[in-house]
Amino acid sequence: MKNTNNKLVKRIVIGLSILSIVGIVSQQVESSLDKEAIKDYVQTNFKEDNENDEHINFEIGDRSEDSFLEYIGF
Repeated sequence: MKNTNNKLVKRIVIGLSILSIVGIVSQQVESSLDKEAIKDYVQTNFKEDNENDEHINFEIGDRSEDSFLEYIGF
C-alpha cells in the first residue's frame, strides 16, 4: 500500500511541476512580446472588410475527415 501511495504522490508532483513550468514559460513569452510592433503589423497587414460578409461559410463539412481535436472544438 505504501508503494502505491508513493507512486501516486510522484505522479501528482510531476504533473504539478509540468503545469507550473508551462505557466512560467507562457508568462515569459507574453511579457517578451512587443505589443506595439504587433499592433502596427496587424493594422498594416489586415484590412477590415465589412462589405462582403456573405462569403463566410460556417458549415462544418464532412465529419469523416475531421480530426478528434477539430471534433471537440479545438
